[in-house]
Amino acid sequence: MLAERLERLRVLQIPLEAGTRLLVPNVAVAEVIPSQPVEAVPVGPLWLEGMMDWRGHRVPLVCLEKLLGLPAGETAGEGPRIAVFNRSRKEGRPPFYAVRLQGIPRLARVAESDVRDLPGDDATGFMHVHVEVGGERFVIPDLVVIEATIENGMRQAGLC
Repeated sequence: MLAERLERLRVLQIPLEAGTRLLVPNVAVAEVIPSQPVEAVPVGPLWLEGMMDWRGHRVPLVCLEKLLGLPAGETAGEGPRIAVFNRSRKEGRPPFYAVRLQGIPRLARVAESDVRDLPGDDATGFMHVHVEVGGERFVIPDLVVIEATIENGMRQAGLC
């Protein structure tokens, strides 16, 4: 029983616009906070909503729907909560980035045997794999590629 519990990965199920849900390791998210004011940036990629303050850091707020090429409806950018992500690698900037959520993330434990790969298109290169867990569909994003894109976009906008 203990060995089985240790083999299960703690993940967060993160709801985005248009019903898309991400599945990420729990350690990828530093904190989920209430929505807060964001300072718009004069120049930057369309997916960069602006900059916000979090625990003494200036953190970019990213519209993942726009970055990932997913449908972004009228409520994109209006979610009641924000997930602050830890950068997955030590090198690079920014050390954190934030994503507006369209619901409440759920914590779960998932074993490899619980996951079923699904076919899925990824013209953007940001999606690692489409999966089904417990009868629900998720996308596992490639966080390293997303973070490199955020860093490049911020550098081009003169923000890091």
